[in-house]
Amino acid sequence: MRTLCLLAVALIAGLVLTPGAAAKTPHVRVVVLDADVDPVTADWIVDEIHSAAKAHDSAVVLELETPGGLLESMRKITQAELRSPVPIIAFVAPSGARAASAGFFVLEAADIAAMVPASNTGAATPIDMGGGNVGSDLRAKLIHDSEAQMRFLAGGSGRNATAAAQAVEPKSAACPRCPRSWTADEALHDKVIDLIAADIPALLAQTNGRVTVRKHLRLAVAGATVERHELPFQLRLLDVLLDPNLITLLFLGGILGIAFELTHPGIVLPGLLGTVALLLALLGLSIVPFSWAGVALLVFGIALLGLEAHSPAHGAFASVGTLAVLLGGVLLFRVDNSPYGTTSFWLVLAIAGSLGLISVYVISRVWAARRLPPRGPGVTLVGELAIVVTPLNPDGQVLVHGERWQAHLPSGSAEPGERVRITGQHRLTLDVEREPAAQPAAT
Repeated sequence: MRTLCLLAVALIAGLVLTPGAAAKTPHVRVVVLDADVDPVTADWIVDEIHSAAKAHDSAVVLELETPGGLLESMRKITQAELRSPVPIIAFVAPSGARAASAGFFVLEAADIAAMVPASNTGAATPIDMGGGNVGSDLRAKLIHDSEAQMRFLAGGSGRNATAAAQAVEPKSAACPRCPRSWTADEALHDKVIDLIAADIPALLAQTNGRVTVRKHLRLAVAGATVERHELPFQLRLLDVLLDPNLITLLFLGGILGIAFELTHPGIVLPGLLGTVALLLALLGLSIVPFSWAGVALLVFGIALLGLEAHSPAHGAFASVGTLAVLLGGVLLFRVDNSPYGTTSFWLVLAIAGSLGLISVYVISRVWAARRLPPRGPGVTLVGELAIVVTPLNPDGQVLVHGERWQAHLPSGSAEPGERVRITGQHRLTLDVEREPAAQPAAT
């Protein structure tokens, strides 16, 4: 009996511990790319694919809604798709979504490519960071390289490589410079995608049991639990802050705000806002490659503009400062092979021009003030006429050259609006006497 009991316990334990004895519910990770393809989103997607492999997920669905992005970031994502041991399903969704430019490469690199009915994809010709055409020699290299990659990605997944390549280098005689784009129905007809599905459940139902062409993986996603992953808020914020144009604006705004607070202590708000802007700019500079020469020129230019406001040098400080800001903005992100691009020249020109105009206005005001007659505590006002503002009985206030002064009337009193003459000055207090009324002219 003891032997039989031990055998029964061993048999039950073996059944429980044997892999596959209990059916495992499939798990599908949906990764939503609804932003530009850039280093932030690329790193996040690659991490999600690696996490799916570690968790032994049944499949990863890349839900695409992107206008495209950077070439190097796109390559990073496609490489992760090709190397993933977990099947990758790229799905252009929801309705009205598009997977353009770099997004089309991500779509074609997937094991299964799918779209919702109301969506489009394609138009993947390489362009520069400003949205214009790349120079002729470099353009030819980029197009041929990208076309070869597209043929490899689409053909390796069993799709129409020739049609997909037309999104990079068009072959149409009617429009030889128009890259191909497709609606969902057109893409399925030209075999640049594998299927059309209305939503995620329909997608999983159609892909269940399929064997991928490139990796020979069978998808088992029937009844799978779906876990949705979207780009976290902190990464969305970082994605926005990595724009070179925004970093330049934040950097200059931060320096100007802090400089204004230092020269006008007590206002507080410009200093606080300037500090926040400068910290955000430094966060962006800690990730985006930049030139120290550009930073030095920007700081030097702002310093010269500040000196012009406090120590006028006939416009010399303002002129050189404006030029330094312009050169600094242009050179700040002029770094070779930077995937983030550079600051727009027109934006930098607008900033430098605005600062120059402000400096010209300040210089004109300073010179206008210098042409005014001297007055103040260090200059006597004896003999000047003043207007009574508050009753003098015997002390009150008078108005002299648009300035209010404390005044003392030794004898009598004077009402507001009367004219008095200054007879003496003791620091910030004026001695005055009533101005005799004008005598009528003799007839």
